[in-house]
Amino acid sequence: MFRMAHRQGSDSSCVLVHEIGTFHFEHERPKQVLAFESTLSEGRLAALNSMLNTDQFHRLPKAVAIDLRPSGLDELTLSVPRQDQWVSLRFVSGPANDHVQWLLNQFLRWKSGVLRNPHRKLREESGRNNCLPARRQN
Repeated sequence: MFRMAHRQGSDSSCVLVHEIGTFHFEHERPKQVLAFESTLSEGRLAALNSMLNTDQFHRLPKAVAIDLRPSGLDELTLSVPRQDQWVSLRFVSGPANDHVQWLLNQFLRWKSGVLRNPHRKLREESGRNNCLPARRQN
């Protein structure tokens, strides 16, 4: 249903949310990877669906701009399945994306609350998958 990856300096995090509300969350710091899984609360899942179904979000592919100047390594990628394929939108810090920053901040605030509900911590070696969706079996 939704994948979000955020890199800020040497820290990165990602979250993969399935349609039923289960999620996989990873936070990578230098020399440490934390992985968690659980189910989103109804309110958090509804908030995500609300953001994904806005006209502003659906117009994003036309609004994305890539700023090739140094960004301080602040990058946000939002991925959603559309018409049987994943569409990924990549945003880097800088003035080129200032016009959509308010919407990106909504997604960042949503992500910061994902682990507020009960969740289970996974062992690094078994839990790390970079929040990638499972491959389809043919």
